Amino acid sequence: MRGFFARSKPSPAMVVSLVALTVALGGTSYAAITLPANSVGSKQIKPKGVKGSDIASNAVTSPKVKDGSLLSKDFKPGQLVAGAPGATGPQGLKGATGATGATGPQGLKGDTGAPGATGPQGLKGDTGAPGPFPATLPSGKTLTGAYAGQDGDIGNTAFAYAAVSFPFPLASPPTLRIVTNGTKLPQCQGTVANPTAAAGNVCIYRGLDSAPPGAFPPDGGTIGTSGNTGLVLANQSKDNAFLYGSWAVTAP
Repeated sequence: MRGFFARSKPSPAMVVSLVALTVALGGTSYAAITLPANSVGSKQIKPKGVKGSDIASNAVTSPKVKDGSLLSKDFKPGQLVAGAPGATGPQGLKGATGATGATGPQGLKGDTGAPGATGPQGLKGDTGAPGPFPATLPSGKTLTGAYAGQDGDIGNTAFAYAAVSFPFPLASPPTLRIVTNGTKLPQCQGTVANPTAAAGNVCIYRGLDSAPPGAFPPDGGTIGTSGNTGLVLANQSKDNAFLYGSWAVTAP
């Protein structure tokens, strides 16, 4: 070696390289020998000195993370699994009714529309069938009417007549009942203004007359009877005979 240095002097670049190699080897050896295991803590690390690039991939695992220290914002969207829906809470109290709003202004009245056109006249309907025309008045049905008659013969006996004709004949002649004005009979409970008759009876309600009338059927017979188609009332009086009133007949 002495001969080598005696023969050749090292260049300045060689000297710098040797010094750097010596420092590097010495520093590594010192760190390896001097720093015991787990001796580098928070105090030995410069604040904000450890960067993401200094940490190896997959180096931070669950045992190295403090429980409950991570927040939902620390995870990427979609990483956290949604929990089951919670139970429905109790219904809230009903709120107070709000104040009534102000009444709005009345709207304008719309214009009256023009009348529609008159439609065409409808077709004339068919003539209906003729109504029923009974051969005799049905049982229990009532017919009513009025009568009047007058005759004058000064100085002599006058005779007044009034016809009562039933619009529909009865199956059999009804019993004649003559009712004085203001009175009633069991079979004749009506009045001159509202004549009525029980079934099988014809009631003559006297209004005003010169003498009590008698009656006979229009086809002849005895005074005081009636026929199934009607009757004729008659009375007689000195000088002037007259009679009028109302009647009702009910089929038996």
